[in-house]
Amino acid sequence: MNLHDLKQIALITDIPIMSDDTIEAISKEITLHHCFSVLEIGTAIGFSSLSLAHKHENLSITTLEKDEDRYEEAIKYKSLLDQRNQIKMICTDAFEYSPHQMYDCIIIDGAKASNQRFFQRFFPFLKPSGCMLIDNIDFHGARDEDIQHRSRQFKKMIHKISEFESWIKQHAYVNVEKLDVGDGLLKITHKPHDTHFYGKIVQ
Repeated sequence: MNLHDLKQIALITDIPIMSDDTIEAISKEITLHHCFSVLEIGTAIGFSSLSLAHKHENLSITTLEKDEDRYEEAIKYKSLLDQRNQIKMICTDAFEYSPHQMYDCIIIDGAKASNQRFFQRFFPFLKPSGCMLIDNIDFHGARDEDIQHRSRQFKKMIHKISEFESWIKQHAYVNVEKLDVGDGLLKITHKPHDTHFYGKIVQ
């Protein structure tokens, strides 16, 4: 089995995974920021973490997944593809998890309506020189099309994504850059010499 096989399994079973260009963009950021440690929120079946581990042999990844069935699948694929044992997979609700270290890179690929809560909980654990990357900020282009026929819950989620993007761009303590890859990738970094976030939950 290889990563291509895992990608096909995801496509066949309709499990959302990161696009190839998004993984490539994240890989470039990992190189740019000299990352050795990654925290990922949203394992799914492990495709993104396994892909990044394959590209960066010195990378250590902790990835969180609250869905027990997907976690069990991910563990199975890790046993087949994580030859260097670079990935630690944890079955937990991210909002109940407390990191025990600072990370060079934090990847948010969880519930899209919770981006602000994810940022507030985990940005304090990002090293000063690191980067936080939030996937699906455009959510399949949904904000650029007529969504009047979609469900109330879907509209609420799209509103939450837009609200978060506006909120974070006005934040005084971070730099924000939107990368035009996949379904939109938001890069957030500390402003130079900022000590506002370190070691505490932000509001």
